[in-house]
Amino acid sequence: MAERVRVMIVDDSAETRQCIRMLLAMAEDIEVVAEAENGAEALKKLAVMAPDVVLMDINMPVLNGVEATERICRQYPAVSVIVLSVQNDVEYVRRCLRAGARHYLFKPVTAEMLVQTVRSLNGRERDRHERPRASDVEQTWRC
Repeated sequence: MAERVRVMIVDDSAETRQCIRMLLAMAEDIEVVAEAENGAEALKKLAVMAPDVVLMDINMPVLNGVEATERICRQYPAVSVIVLSVQNDVEYVRRCLRAGARHYLFKPVTAEMLVQTVRSLNGRERDRHERPRASDVEQTWRC
């Protein structure tokens, strides 16, 4: 069996975190490794738990999702951030994508859409890191 996708859920609502956890539990190839109730807590747990994907809410106390996404993407470029929000506003989407989020989903989200997005982004991120660098390719052609 292939490696499981490691996910962290970041949302200030314990009920929402539990709901997302249950949606992801239906997928055998996805494992929730951590939860956080705000962006600051997520940053503290990130280095220890090493998730592949972070599911991030926007409106949270202490450190909101946009600021947390920006910090995560800068400090951990291999981690994919997916924003989940009730904010159905183009400006929120733009801010999150500029901060480095790889995808933006509107709440409520279906299990199928969430699982498909996590799998897709994780696969693309692995491909990106496994591709040879241009300098590696040039060296190969010189041999």
